[in-house]
Amino acid sequence: MTTKRRITALSAAVLLAGSLIAVPPAASAAAPADRSVAAVSVKAATAPTCVSVKTARTSWLRMKATVKNNCASTKRVKVVWAFANDSACMTIASGATKTHTTGSGGRFDSLVNC
Repeated sequence: MTTKRRITALSAAVLLAGSLIAVPPAASAAAPADRSVAAVSVKAATAPTCVSVKTARTSWLRMKATVKNNCASTKRVKVVWAFANDSACMTIASGATKTHTTGSGGRFDSLVNC
């Protein structure tokens, strides 16, 4: 038998043996007794378009976001930074402006409802 045929025969034997290995049945998918422990991932909704944000670099590592509420009602929003800590939820009255500055080199990511 040539080397190529031996490798092919050996490969076939390994595949066949692998398919004969018994696999235990999957665990029951029953819900946990305490649902409060289950992890839930929810992405925050983007802030409405009537809330505007302008960003500016204030120093080598610091960025500032100025958020203005142009909506008819009060809004609660949060500035999300990449590579820096996000702002806390800010309550901004109609027509008002608030700012948030990063404490380290960040990049503006998004403005979300909270």
